[in-house]
Amino acid sequence: MPISVNVYIAKIKIYFMLTKFFRQSKPIVLFFLILLSWVAYLVQVLSYNKESLGLKNSIINTGLITLIIFLQNFIIRKNKINQQNSFGISLFTLGLISLIPLFEDTTSWLVLLFIGLFFRRLISMLNETLLKKKTFEASAWLIIASFFEPNFILLLLLIWLANLILSVNQFANYLIPIITLGGAIILANAVTIILYGEYFKLQEYVATISLDLSWYFTPNFLYILVLLIICIVSFPGFLQKAQVLKKIQLNLLLISVLSVSAIVSFLEVGTPAFYAICLFPLSPIAAEFFQLRLKKWIHELVWILLISLSLFTYINQYI
Repeated sequence: MPISVNVYIAKIKIYFMLTKFFRQSKPIVLFFLILLSWVAYLVQVLSYNKESLGLKNSIINTGLITLIIFLQNFIIRKNKINQQNSFGISLFTLGLISLIPLFEDTTSWLVLLFIGLFFRRLISMLNETLLKKKTFEASAWLIIASFFEPNFILLLLLIWLANLILSVNQFANYLIPIITLGGAIILANAVTIILYGEYFKLQEYVATISLDLSWYFTPNFLYILVLLIICIVSFPGFLQKAQVLKKIQLNLLLISVLSVSAIVSFLEVGTPAFYAICLFPLSPIAAEFFQLRLKKWIHELVWILLISLSLFTYINQYI
């Protein structure tokens, strides 16, 4: 066999070994992904937003990025979603990296963290243990996030939906989100009266219809779009083979994806960076594609495509 052919085959094997690295469920993969996100954020600071961020904010934002990735990994592992590999957390991190240039300040990262904490409790509700406690905590985290980005209060519907899926008959479980919201408004009033001498302006937190779909037609949306396509095409296949609990989890995650997409599409949100919130429910679903019994080269090709799209989306925002 000619030397050139041998070299070509060797390159292909090395390339497949790089993608194979993400198939293992080991801490080294998580640390690699966190390091990759640090590099991506550092490039943003040095080349794009160096003067406005400052060292202190850069350190805080890097810490928040790390917490968010750890949180998503915890959600996936704790609820036994994609626990046999690292595709779920890898897809999440790649999506996060692709959108890093859109995050304007620390507030955006905080909202993302609070929404992640909300999804953590929402998914854990399906284990049917400590339902009232988990319903309260999910409501509380979502309401905190909504003080920064009001329209996300509509995701309270997902908490009621989770209770309906579990056929919960106790009225208190459905009342908890409303009571939590009422308590948060009272607390907000107390704080604003003490600090500013005026009542909390609730009218500023009313949802505003935007109907701005232009972002869907930009290169920034490519990575999320491909993940959505993978989910839609593959969903019936892996749902059919999933166990009962996992079916419920996947259905709730898919509904969450659609709900978040509707909010950021049809209501006015602060920044396109909030499309990253779709990644919390979307990445575990898309990762199920790599569990399907398909030819190995198909998995490899799709994985390489997703990595390339993440890098393209990230780089494109600097061009």
